Amino acid sequence: MKTAATLGELQFARKCSVCHTLGADSGNRAGPSLHKLFGRKAGALTNYPYSESLKKSTLVWNAKTIDMLFRLGPQTVLPGTKMPLQKIPDDKNRKALIEYLELQK
Repeated sequence: MKTAATLGELQFARKCSVCHTLGADSGNRAGPSLHKLFGRKAGALTNYPYSESLKKSTLVWNAKTIDMLFRLGPQTVLPGTKMPLQKIPDDKNRKALIEYLELQK
């Protein structure tokens, strides 16, 4: 019997899973894999064709930068990114997603 999904898992399913995977061997979709996202420099995976803005970015993914991404929107945080507009205005939902992503090690 499957346990109920957490709020963070639901946020990932609704906002991220169409474009991103989480598994070590899941590969990329329209966006890069988010496996081991925390501590990774934006645009750093070698097997994904990032926009030039991400390749040149110095941003490192952590709770603060992910919060900023979903609070302000990708085009504000990383102008020129290919990521479509995704905002999560609700603080509780955003925090739950961040905590869920942090667990994906």
